[in-house]
Amino acid sequence: MSDMENLKKYPKLLLEYLINSGEYNKALGVARELFESLKESPADLLDVYVMYLSLQGKVELPKEEFFDILEKALELSEKLGHKEHRKKLLKIRRMTADLEIPEELSIEERYAKAFQKIAEIQELSLSEQNYFKKILQVAIETLGAERGALFIMTNGRLRKRAAIGMEDIEIKKAKTISNTIMLEVERKKGTLVIEDAQEDPRFKRAHSVIFNRIRSVLATPLLYKDKLIGVLYVDTTTKSKTFLVQDRVFIETLAKLLASHIAANLEKQALATSVRLLKGRLKEEEDIVIVFESKEMREILSKVRQVAPTDTVILLEGETGTGKGLLARFIHSISKRANKPFVQVDLSAIPYTLIESELFGYKKGAFTGALEDTPGLLEVADGGTVFFDEISNTTLTTQGKLLTLLEEKKFRRVGGKEDITFKARPIFASNKPLDKLVSANRVRKDFYYRISEFVIKIPPLRQRPDDIIPLAEYFAKKFGAEFGKEYKGMDDEVKEFLTSYHWPGNVRELRNVMRQAMIFSKDGRITIKNIPEDLLSTEQTELLRAKTKALKEFLHDREKDIVIEALRETHGNILATAELLNTNRMRIYRILKKYNIDPKEFKVKGKIKRKLKGTK
Repeated sequence: MSDMENLKKYPKLLLEYLINSGEYNKALGVARELFESLKESPADLLDVYVMYLSLQGKVELPKEEFFDILEKALELSEKLGHKEHRKKLLKIRRMTADLEIPEELSIEERYAKAFQKIAEIQELSLSEQNYFKKILQVAIETLGAERGALFIMTNGRLRKRAAIGMEDIEIKKAKTISNTIMLEVERKKGTLVIEDAQEDPRFKRAHSVIFNRIRSVLATPLLYKDKLIGVLYVDTTTKSKTFLVQDRVFIETLAKLLASHIAANLEKQALATSVRLLKGRLKEEEDIVIVFESKEMREILSKVRQVAPTDTVILLEGETGTGKGLLARFIHSISKRANKPFVQVDLSAIPYTLIESELFGYKKGAFTGALEDTPGLLEVADGGTVFFDEISNTTLTTQGKLLTLLEEKKFRRVGGKEDITFKARPIFASNKPLDKLVSANRVRKDFYYRISEFVIKIPPLRQRPDDIIPLAEYFAKKFGAEFGKEYKGMDDEVKEFLTSYHWPGNVRELRNVMRQAMIFSKDGRITIKNIPEDLLSTEQTELLRAKTKALKEFLHDREKDIVIEALRETHGNILATAELLNTNRMRIYRILKKYNIDPKEFKVKGKIKRKLKGTK
C-alpha cells in the first residue's frame, strides 16, 4: 500500500502531510471535508481549523470563509482551554485585521458596516466573555486601533473583562497609564482623547507609555442611569494614526450599546442570585438513603458518624458522580445542626465576578441591579451547613477569600460596613485530589491545610463492586414506582454486565442506566436488551484498541517515510532535509540511525543539490 493510501485512513495526518509537502490546494480540499466529519471531535476539529488558517497567503482562501473559521477556532480554543492554539489564532487575527473592513471604505461606510456586524453578533448565542471580545474586535478594526480593553465596575472597582492585543506582561506594565486613564474617565464621566501620549505631559514619563510605545488613546465611560458601570479603551502605537472626531462619536455610541447590554445582564444576575438562594436550601421532601454493601462504604459511614456531631471542617474527595453531595446532606442530617438550613454552593457555576455578592450578599445600590438589600448564601445558612462543591475549580483569589472567612469567622455584604458572624459548618468537596493540585500551584497550600481537618475519600464505583447490584436494584425500584411499573428483578446476564462495566460516571451513570432500563422494560424485569446499546458494544471497544495499535504503527512508518521523501528531494543533503522539514540536523541524524537509513543512497553522482530556505 502506498504512503498516500495509508495516509487517507487518517485524514488529519493527511492534511498535515499535504501542507508540509507544499500541496496546498489538495490540503484545502481535505480541510473542508474535515470541517464536517470532525464536528463530534472538537479537539481534532480545532487542529484542522488552525492548519486551514495556516494556508492563508499560500493559497487563495475566500475571505468570508476564512474569517468564519477564524472566529469558530477562537471560540473553540477558549472552550477547550488550548492556550497554544489560541495564541496562534490571536496572532493570525491581528495580522489579518485589515482584511475585515477594507481601508477604501469611507468613514460612514466603515461605521455602517461595523454596526451591521454588531447587530449580527447580538443575534448569536455567545457567552458574555465571547460577546465582549467580538464587540471589542469590531471597535479595534473600525477605529484602526492596535489594542483594546473593556473594564466593568465590579464590587466598586473597575476590572478588566476583555482585552485584545494585550499580552499579560503588557497589561502589568500598562498598570500606571490604565489607572490614570480609568481615574480620569471615572472622575469626569466623559470621553478621554489623548492625541499623542508620548508628548502629553500627563503620560509621557509613564513607564507603560515608553514600554508599549503608546501614541493615541481613546477611552469612554459606560454609563447607566448616570452611574459609571464600565470603560471602553483603545490605543495605537502608530504616530500617523490619531483618533478623529468621528471616532469619538463612534466609540461613544458603541459605549451606550454596551452599557445597556451590561446593565440588563447585571439585573438578570441579581435575579438569578435570589433564585439560587432559594434553590440552595435543602428540601426535606424525601429521606436521605445511602445504599451500600461494600466494606469501603461501611468504613466511610463509620467515620461520618464520628465526625458529624462536631464542628470539624470536612473535605470530601471523590470522582464526579460518587455521591459527595448525598454524603454531605447525610452528615448534616445526623449533626446537631440538622434543624438548620443546608445550603449547597456550586462554586464552578458562579461567575468569578459574582462570588462575593453570591456568598456574602450585598447592600442596596452596591452596584447596578442591586435594587434592595440581599443576603448571601452564607447568611442564609444561619448556623446550618454550607456545602462548597467543586472547590478544585476555584481561582486562587477565591480560595484566599474563603480562607479569610474560615479564619476570621465573619464577613461583610458587598457595599456594607457591618461585620456578620459566620455561624455555619463548612463542608468542602473536590472531584480531584487537592494535594496534587497544591503541587501544581492550582490550590493554595494554606487553604488546603485549613479545609482538610478531616478528609473523607470516596472510592469510585469500579473499586467497590459489591455496591453495584444493591444500587442498581434500588434505582430500578425507585424508577419503577415513578413509571408505574413493579420491578421484577434482572437477568443474570445483566448482573454480569453491571459488575464488569467500569462505570466512568460512577453512581450517577448507574442511576441513568437503570432509569433507561426501566423505561424500556415492558414487564418490569430488566433484560440485557434494556441496557443502552452504546455500553454493550464490546466489539466497538476492541475495534478502538485495534485502531490505536494501528495508529502507533502508522506514525512509526510515517516518520520514516517523510524523512526518506525529503532525502530524495534534497538528494541526501542532511542540512537541506532538516530545513525542508523545519527541524534540526541532530534530529534527522537520530531518525537516520533509528531506521538505519543511509543518506548516501539518495545522492546524485556529480551533482549535490541543496534545497535551502530562501533559495530557488
